[in-house]
Amino acid sequence: MGDEDYLISGNPDLPSGSSTSLEFLGGASFRRLEINLRAGLTRFNDAPFWENDRSVNVLAGYQPLALDRSLAFASASLRVRLPYSGFLSGAYAIRQVYDDGVSYTYGAEHEADGFAGFRFWVERFQITVTAAIGGKFRSQTSRYLDGSGDDDKFAAESFLSFDLKRFHFFWNYTNLLDQDLIINGRWQPGRSHWWGFSWEFFD
Repeated sequence: MGDEDYLISGNPDLPSGSSTSLEFLGGASFRRLEINLRAGLTRFNDAPFWENDRSVNVLAGYQPLALDRSLAFASASLRVRLPYSGFLSGAYAIRQVYDDGVSYTYGAEHEADGFAGFRFWVERFQITVTAAIGGKFRSQTSRYLDGSGDDDKFAAESFLSFDLKRFHFFWNYTNLLDQDLIINGRWQPGRSHWWGFSWEFFD
């Protein structure tokens, strides 16, 4: 397709938008259990969104429009400390964008993750080591004309890190099962890993 098939235009009449938010935060900590909760609602009035401009005769024409939208979100996380320096952690989040009962959510509505691992002190080397394995889940985000989509997928992951005073090193290995994953319309790499470190010099 030629460049003439696409048009992105501005909107000089776009008003100033506003938003109102209400958010709840809560948490509790026990001897071996820690729980954190978060929920909220944000109302956007005259917020700028890129929408298809039907006034132009091209395949894809977009311009910013002032629209009203509501964003509702909630999340929960927990961490359990196990004997022998073990731990379990998990989290769940949900988000929806809507107006007048119609959903305009883009991206995953549901996300969750869970890990099990160990965190222990190595006296000989004076370092703290953390190792865990688990996975992340994303609900379907899109459906395409060929029938494919960002379907509900669970991707296994693992990570390793160690801390020596102010030095922190980490290593992550993702997509352990080498699944075919599409996120936001883009194919994701198969098994992959990355590492990095940080060093604090000042308080």
